[in-house]
Amino acid sequence: MPSLFVPDDVIKAPVVSFTFTGAAGLGAVGQTNPIWTPTGRVELLNGVWAYVTAPLVGGAGSSVALGFAGNPSMLLGATAFGLLLAGIWWDTTVAVLRDASGAISKGHNPPTAISSPVTMNIAGNPITGGSIEFYAYYRPLTPGASLA
Repeated sequence: MPSLFVPDDVIKAPVVSFTFTGAAGLGAVGQTNPIWTPTGRVELLNGVWAYVTAPLVGGAGSSVALGFAGNPSMLLGATAFGLLLAGIWWDTTVAVLRDASGAISKGHNPPTAISSPVTMNIAGNPITGGSIEFYAYYRPLTPGASLA
C-alpha cells in the first residue's frame, strides 16, 4: 500500500468532533463555535476538511460556514444544511471525493497563515441535529506555535 510522505515540520491538528443540538454554542444562530485556537502563528496546509458523520438537521435557510471573526466563511463556504447529509464538506457543496484506492483525492484552499481562532458560524435558523468532524494539517510559523 502506498504511504503518504509528511515532512517533519507538518503536524496534524487535533480532530474536532462537533454535535449539533441547537443550543448556544451547539448550533444556535449567531453563535461563534470554536473549532481550533492557534498559539502563535501557524500555516494551515491545503486548508481544512470536514466530514459530515451524521446528517445535519435544521430549519429552512439554515447554513453553516467555517472561518474567522470578520471573515466567517474563508475556509469553508457557507453551505445550506440540506446539502450536509454525509461525506466530505470541502466548499459550498459536499461530496465524497475518493480515488479508486479509497483515498481522499482533493483538498481545499491554498496554505493559509493564521493567528486567530477558527470558528464555525451558523446563519438563518438553528441547526438542531447531526455532527461533523474537522481535520487539518499545519506548520508552525513562530517558535512554539500550535493549533489546539
